[in-house]
Amino acid sequence: MMLIGSQALLANQVFVPHCNDTDYICTFDEFKAWTKEHKGKITHCVPTDDSTFHVVKDGWNYEFSIAWEGSTNAMLLQRYSHYTVAPLEVLLALKMSHRYKKDSPHFVKTMRDIQLLRENDVEVGDWLETYWLPIREKETYNYSHPKLDVTKGEFFAGDGVRYVYDHDTIHEAVALSGKYNRPEIFPVPAYRNYMQEGSQVMTSKDKFFACTEEIRLYGVYEETCVLALERSQIPYNFEPDARWSFEKALMKVCTSITSGWFREYAWENFDKVLDLYAELGENDYIKRFQDNAYLLKPYEGETK
Repeated sequence: MMLIGSQALLANQVFVPHCNDTDYICTFDEFKAWTKEHKGKITHCVPTDDSTFHVVKDGWNYEFSIAWEGSTNAMLLQRYSHYTVAPLEVLLALKMSHRYKKDSPHFVKTMRDIQLLRENDVEVGDWLETYWLPIREKETYNYSHPKLDVTKGEFFAGDGVRYVYDHDTIHEAVALSGKYNRPEIFPVPAYRNYMQEGSQVMTSKDKFFACTEEIRLYGVYEETCVLALERSQIPYNFEPDARWSFEKALMKVCTSITSGWFREYAWENFDKVLDLYAELGENDYIKRFQDNAYLLKPYEGETK
């Protein structure tokens, strides 16, 4: 049985501001033995997924992640068999393995823990990074991500969103960067600077990182604005709080709506994008969208 999570960080003398549970990786036999030992004090014990149990004992929350045979949990217990408390490199690898987890309520906490470990000069070791982490990510992200090597119509078809406006024209309405040859018309969306030639959706990593940091951050900001408008503001008549919509959308950009190098860049620059949001103003993207409504075109694809 190996202690992980915030309690393990504290045991490793890394201070964390909030700690309201105790997390373990263990075999199923170890889990059964622990519950038997504390049977009279347990008031709640339920599985939360195929490999995790949530237990409440004496009013305290426990999470047990089971090391089934052949799993990455089992690999950790075997590799670090002499540790009852996970070393810092393992704690960082565990955090890194689910930083892109879809709709995670712990998204920000995971990010802050990773930042804290990095500030303490913790690095993921070679075995963890090159061998264990890729396998763990496949276990964690057991759902599909958007495919970009498709047409725009295929990209937006069948995702359950009731689109009102053409996606690209919303980008134009909220764009911050650049100008066309006729600057009196409207700004160019940031993503136009790094589109892959001949593709309606696919972007170019080389072109993206050849852009200035300003354009890269604009790209993440604008993508987040469009998502917040399409998924939250427009369907609900602009009633949701603007910042709430933006932050939820940014988390999706950093996890499940995008993938690969763009997602990683968005995740690594999450705080810079929030700073840009604050700099531009709480309602900037909504005002920009409404002021440039003449650029909008109706959505013409299939929707639900």
